[in-house]
Amino acid sequence: MSRLCLTVVAVCLFSIGGVIASGDDDLIVTLNHGGSLAGINLVSTESRNIRSFLGIPYAKPPIGTLRFESPVPFPSWVGIRNAKEDGNSCPQSFPLAPDQTVHGNEDCLYVNVYTPPLSRIPEGGLSVMVWVHGGACLGGSNNHLFYGPDYILNHDVVLVAVNYRVGPLGFLSTETLDCPGNFGLKDQVEALRWVKQHISSFGGNPDSVTVFGESAGGASISYLLQSEKPRGLFHRAIPQSGTVFNSWAQPLHKGVAQGRAFKMAKLFDCDNDEEDWRKMISCLKQVDAIEMTGKTGQFTEWNGYPYFVYQPVIEPVSSEAFLVERPRDVPLNSLDIPILTGVTSGEGILSTAALLSNEDFLKEVKTDFENKFPLMLSYDHWDKKKQKEMTKAFLGFYLKNGHDYHKLNHQNFTDMFSDSLFVAGFDEYLEKRLSGKAAPTPRRKITSFSANEIQKF
Repeated sequence: MSRLCLTVVAVCLFSIGGVIASGDDDLIVTLNHGGSLAGINLVSTESRNIRSFLGIPYAKPPIGTLRFESPVPFPSWVGIRNAKEDGNSCPQSFPLAPDQTVHGNEDCLYVNVYTPPLSRIPEGGLSVMVWVHGGACLGGSNNHLFYGPDYILNHDVVLVAVNYRVGPLGFLSTETLDCPGNFGLKDQVEALRWVKQHISSFGGNPDSVTVFGESAGGASISYLLQSEKPRGLFHRAIPQSGTVFNSWAQPLHKGVAQGRAFKMAKLFDCDNDEEDWRKMISCLKQVDAIEMTGKTGQFTEWNGYPYFVYQPVIEPVSSEAFLVERPRDVPLNSLDIPILTGVTSGEGILSTAALLSNEDFLKEVKTDFENKFPLMLSYDHWDKKKQKEMTKAFLGFYLKNGHDYHKLNHQNFTDMFSDSLFVAGFDEYLEKRLSGKAAPTPRRKITSFSANEIQKF
């Protein structure tokens, strides 16, 4: 299993699409509650059959009164339910994307399950890997045409890919019990509960579960490690390109989420003079999900920044709370869980490519770096004096030769984003984890961009 985990992080996991093969008698699965699923066959890159069960509901659709609430387990059913098509993507919109069209459906809490043929599954079951997609807590999905099993099911493992709520529907918070937030993370916990209960029906071993994810999915994995809620539901973890200490993934500072919730209420005339959160949330539960998600751009200031407008939050203490203390203020939890973690060299190019390929945006950054850097590098929550000090430090270390960066001379500029948004958080996380007695923690740096890579943008 350790060799498999290393392979997962060291090579591309997924491919675009999968080839549908002929029918198979193995494609009916009966879950532990008595209901059954009818799946399809896909084929791996090495021509191995993949038993595939798509669009399996693990929680009730979070619509109406269930919006802004913890997920409710999906009830059992009688007979055979088709599991041959992906479930809906959750409503989403990316402020930095050229196309600002909102897509998705609020009925979106589904998992996809992929396994080898029954003949390859031993009596005790196969190890299970549960994938949590990235997307800045704003988007992404488990669609098999994007995050398919084509490569990873060249190995004998059971793969589960999870959908969870994103954007305001997944992370809006009043910082009160009326709408505590972290619903997307709570969805992930509910999906893991579903895995614990049902994965044996697919040939998976519920006592050998690895959770893994990338970017916001990687940060989600480190939050799952930190929270008590999923304790015992997984046994190994691979947080890739995201931890609780990355600036964009840390819990929002007190008052920020509440201010954004009030702004959202005001945008739909749901606000009131009494600041009665119960009434405001009751009103927002009646707003069209696509319209609400489409307001994401209203929370940015320049060119889609600040990009990470919906993040985890510290919740009031309650029986359903996922996170009640800031990770920096307490010891790391789950030190007994082995992890494998790493970042990709040049990861900051995700942010700098769009700037370096647009002369107008680049000029704005160079002429107004004191205001743009805090937005882009996620330190705009500090007071102006502190922001100026941090900007001066960035300039002195990364840009000693001034603002002469461009798409053919961008390494220091990109390094500034890579280190600030990714590497620094990983260094802090690993230092804290390795300062005490912890389970094995292998680290890997994966791939790199050539100096001329940016020219293609």
